[in-house]
Amino acid sequence: MMTWLAVFKNLDDLPQYNVDGTENLFSDIKQDKLIMFILESACKCYSVNLADGTFRIGYETFKFDGFDGADFKLIYFRRVRQTMSMAGSKPLSQTVIYHLGWQTNIDGKNYQRVIAISEDGSVVLKTK
Repeated sequence: MMTWLAVFKNLDDLPQYNVDGTENLFSDIKQDKLIMFILESACKCYSVNLADGTFRIGYETFKFDGFDGADFKLIYFRRVRQTMSMAGSKPLSQTVIYHLGWQTNIDGKNYQRVIAISEDGSVVLKTK
């Protein structure tokens, strides 16, 4: 399972789970003030910097050319796939894929860069 941390331009942050165990909702994030979004698992960290479009996977950082000065918007969602038994009472298996990235418009054209992160830590890049 991964949890998120939202970091804002004034360097305040909003964790998915507070120290007291209460949960903050994704809808609580003020998107216009967001500068970085981080996903953390027990063994790895993934992030996107919305100031410059930089991605970080563990200790590796990468950036796409041609987007300097762009206005980046967060893309984050997760997909859950369940394999059900014939009786349909309980799932036999479940996989979760987390999608993290950014979207921007340049000269009326939409661009997206998203990494899809499997529970095993493998990453696939998706572009549009």
